[in-house]
This record gives sequence, structure tokens and C-alpha cells, in this order.
Amino acid sequence: MAMREARWREELDAAATEKDVINVVRDYVALLSRGDLSAMPEASRPGVIATAEEIAEWAVTLVREQLAFAAAGEGAEVMRDMGEFFAAAAAKMTEIRVAARPTDA
Repeated sequence: MAMREARWREELDAAATEKDVINVVRDYVALLSRGDLSAMPEASRPGVIATAEEIAEWAVTLVREQLAFAAAGEGAEVMRDMGEFFAAAAAKMTEIRVAARPTDA
């Protein structure tokens, strides 16, 4: 699991545009196993991500659902990992947006 998380962190770090971040998030979600997803509550299973706003929404949703999901085990671990990933993706999106703003000179 740690190797997989390191890979996604590298992918996010390398993202240079919002589209890059969205593509990394889409790849992450697409590669989740059915077993991982089925162990989670249905409200915690992201679908196709199309916008930066959806990434931020899912980051919040996953944290909220994780707090409400009292089960231990693999489902809780997957939710925690996904929540951390989506939070990192939302932070990267903010970083890209701030860097793209014109500076006041």
C-alpha cells in the first residue's frame, strides 16, 4: 500500500496544470479495485471526476464519510487513503491556481 501511495504522491507532485491533476485523480479512481470500493459505503465511492471543484468536494466528502464510518478493517483503510489522496489533489489544485494568478506589480 505504501508503494502505491508514494506513486500517486509523485504523480500529483509532477502535475503542472489543473488538467494534469484531474487526470491523475481519474487514474487513481479507475485503478481502485472493486474489492476496495465494495468495502466502502456507497456514498464514499467517487465516480468520474471532471472538475477541480469535484476534487475538493470529494476531499471533504471522504473525510466526513470516514468519520461516520465506524467499521474497522480494509474499508476504513481505503477510505482514509482516498481521503488523504483527494486532500492532496485539492491542495495541488490550489497551488496551481495560485501560481497562475497574475502578480500585482
